[in-house]
Amino acid sequence: MKYCDYNIRATVPKDTYNDIKILFDIFTAQNIPIFARDGFLIRYYTT
Repeated sequence: MKYCDYNIRATVPKDTYNDIKILFDIFTAQNIPIFARDGFLIRYYTT
């Protein structure tokens, strides 16, 4: 199992935020674990 990280700055461009939101929706739909810390680091695991 591997993991990927997204480091999000305190302020992100609107299009970047939308892209991340889309990823969240996809992961949630597929029940992929997502771990967020302080809203700045997003780590998701894939097999």
